[in-house]
Order: sequence, then structure tokens, then C-alpha cells
Amino acid sequence: MYRYYFSLTIYPVNIHVGYGEYRLIPLDLIDISEEELDEVLRYDPEQAYHAIYNVCDVYDFGYGANDLITRDSSASDLLKNALSNITATSRVLSDSNNIEGMIPVSLVAIELAFKAAFTHIGYEESFMKNKLGHNFKKMASLLVKERSLDSDKQVIELCENLPDLVGTRYRPSELTRLKMIDVAMAAQFIAAECTRRITDRNLAAQIVQQTGFPRIYKFQK
Repeated sequence: MYRYYFSLTIYPVNIHVGYGEYRLIPLDLIDISEEELDEVLRYDPEQAYHAIYNVCDVYDFGYGANDLITRDSSASDLLKNALSNITATSRVLSDSNNIEGMIPVSLVAIELAFKAAFTHIGYEESFMKNKLGHNFKKMASLLVKERSLDSDKQVIELCENLPDLVGTRYRPSELTRLKMIDVAMAAQFIAAECTRRITDRNLAAQIVQQTGFPRIYKFQK
């Protein structure tokens, strides 16, 4: 199960397995009451677009990872672990008032997704260990260099603002709850960006093309 949020409120996004041709309405996949959704659409329609793109992240990462796993990609194990971490993050967010422990789990999910993309492209594990380490900035720069998309700038900017992966394992992040949720959503977005660049799954790009509403993703101030 995955999550997206309006402010500090978190809602599940339920993606069902689909085969062949089918119609997908992103807002219908959010576990939110009609009354709440109507209120968002009426008073903050821009937030509704952000919600749609959050759903796209879940869809593109979930289906993209599954595509590669079922084809026995060399990145299959990394993708399975990334999926597990994203799922674990959502459970912590929904079931606990203390979400500090979610930070390292989210950051590991990001690293796994990056390394899955690089493995699929053809990079050796030794290169990733020695040249990239746990440096998200380096990972983002390499990803956009190898497989560029319109969202390159957003990926790089997000990675420049992520907490230190190693540091969060040993000491509190000292982030507000909103910032912690930001990290979880960033993990979902970056994981999706990794699979978008190595598969044909990119629902987010289709939404941009159809609506003309740009995908804007940055940490809340």
C-alpha cells in the first residue's frame, strides 16, 4: 500500500492489477471520501493535480518494477527490495504517530531504486559502490545523464535536499512531521522516476500532455 498527502493528512492509493486495455482514472484510486475529495476539487484544485501525480508515481513504479521483475531483469532483486521499503514506509505513516523510523527506510528505497536503474542500464556493482556510494546527488546526476526526461531538474533538486542516508541510521533527523512526509513522498517520486527511465511506463507524462498542468515536485516550505 502506498500513500499521498494533502498537508498532514495521508490517504492510501490502491492500484489494482490490470491486463489488456482499461480506463484509468487516478483520483478514483485514492481511498478518500467523496465529501473530502469534492472539498479539495472546489477549494484547492491545484492540490488535486498534485494528488493525481502522486497516484502516477505509485502506478509507474509498481507496474514498471513488475514489468522488469517478470522479465527477469538483472535489477529484479533490487526492485523487489525497493518495493518492500516503499510499502513499509506507507505502513509506518498510516499506523504510527512516531514516524521517525520511516526516514532511513525511505532513503534506502531511493538508493535501491537508483541502483536498480543503473544495474539494468549495465553498470557494475563495484562502480556503484566505489563511485556513487550513498551520494544521492551523484546518483541523480548519473541517472539524468543516462536517461534524460523533462523531470530531470526536479529529480536533481529533490536529491540535493534529502537527509543523509548514513546519518539517519544513527541519529534523529530532527525533521518536522511534514518534512518527514515529504521524504516519503520524494522516495515514491524518485523510485518512479527510476523505472520511468528504463521501462515504457510513464503515466505522469501522459497526464502532463493531456492536461497541460506541469508536474511540480519540491519539498514543502
